[in-house]
Amino acid sequence: MKTKWIFGVIFGLAIIAGAFAQNQDVSISIMPNELTANPYEIAVYDINIQNKGTTAETYTLSVKGIPDDWYSLSHESLTLSAGESKTVYLFITPQPTENDIYIGLVSVEGTNASETFRLNIVKDHLVRLSAPSQLTSCLCEEDQTMIVVENIGKYSENLELTLSGDALDIIDVELKSFTIEPGEIKQIPIRILPVCDADEKTYNLEISIKSTNSYTSASIQTAIQKKQCYDFQITYPEEVRTCGGVDQKFQISVRNTGVKKDNFEVNIEEIGYSDIINIEPGQEKILEVSFVKEEGIYEIPFKVSSSSKEEQGLIRFMSEKCYGVELELDTQELTIQAGTGKLTKPSIKNTGSRQDTFGIMASANWIAIRPENLTLSPNESQTIFVYYSPEYGASGEYNVQLTAESGNASDTETVLVNVESQETTATTIGFGETTTTEKIPEPPEINITEPTGMLGKVWEKIESLSSTISKKVDELKLNKIVLSLIIGFVIALAILVVIYLIVMRG
Repeated sequence: MKTKWIFGVIFGLAIIAGAFAQNQDVSISIMPNELTANPYEIAVYDINIQNKGTTAETYTLSVKGIPDDWYSLSHESLTLSAGESKTVYLFITPQPTENDIYIGLVSVEGTNASETFRLNIVKDHLVRLSAPSQLTSCLCEEDQTMIVVENIGKYSENLELTLSGDALDIIDVELKSFTIEPGEIKQIPIRILPVCDADEKTYNLEISIKSTNSYTSASIQTAIQKKQCYDFQITYPEEVRTCGGVDQKFQISVRNTGVKKDNFEVNIEEIGYSDIINIEPGQEKILEVSFVKEEGIYEIPFKVSSSSKEEQGLIRFMSEKCYGVELELDTQELTIQAGTGKLTKPSIKNTGSRQDTFGIMASANWIAIRPENLTLSPNESQTIFVYYSPEYGASGEYNVQLTAESGNASDTETVLVNVESQETTATTIGFGETTTTEKIPEPPEINITEPTGMLGKVWEKIESLSSTISKKVDELKLNKIVLSLIIGFVIALAILVVIYLIVMRG
């Protein structure tokens, strides 16, 4: 049983091996194995099939590597007796194509028999077409580009030009058909129309040429971008806060967003400003403009114009009182005796909205002011000291001007100063007899209820000196009226010295 099974397997393998060996008894050859042809010409290959087996066989041929619609076989299958051979013809008609070489394969189906061949395609009729792949054209402007056609074949070509795409709305071509000789290069102008109502976008254009006397043809695609070449953007502050009466600078920026150089006119009629600037594509220029107005709210319109459009803007100016000063007097009229002095205390107030430094001045050189310079925050006020001390011999009325000023604000007030002269007469001192009297000047007006500090010490010295003098007078038996005059004069002089020291220390 087991032996029969083994013999059966061996017998089956022998049958299969015999069949396989039988299928391999076929040979194939191609003559010639390389051909050259023009498009639409027929290339013929001879394929020889030989049955090398011992029995008749039917064979089927297949072709690969060549487009299906290019070739045909005289026999797709054939039956050969043992040892018989036959020739099958392969016809190939190449079409116009970019490929110049094709490698084909002919094989006998069901066997390992196969053979390769080569087909070279030459183009005796050949034209080349070229044009810019991308164009940019301005709205409302006419432009032009060129299509270049070159005959690189061996024969004259009668060509027809065909255009398609949405770019037909913005172009025009006059030459639609022409003849071109071998080696000739021809330029065909395409006119881009100066349309203003076209959309700002990219338009597609397909250009094709085809010969009416041969197979040659060519096509390319290009794009035409229609855009606003003269365009710009402006940048400016919508609101500016400034100080009344102060020169405030503000900026207007103009950027050329077009593709061509352009001139731009900036006009601010309300403040009398006008300028023309030239800007390169993609560049920006900043204009610095001055604005000076008193306190208030101002809306200033302006416009910027180019060769193609105009832009308008509006800037709101908030002009406020940034700087101001108020000089407030504590008295508007003074009466002073020449050779004496009086101290007043006016105040300075910063009425602006910004910190400022003020200088205080007087129109008379016999007036001392402390401090002479003062820095105040907004709405801050401070007292100053003004000391009036007209010279000996001065008399009459003086309109003295006090001024507080900074670089941005000032205030002037007038003080009427009445200066009285000292009245003196000749005095004769004798024993027991007086002919005239001397008017003693009144001491300066100083609020002193009780002498203190340095004044107290001076006062004690004066009292001690007075007592000593009084005793001497009693001993000498001098006239007491004369003595009173002398003592009064000494006291007045001492008090003036003390007042002077106090004021200078302050």
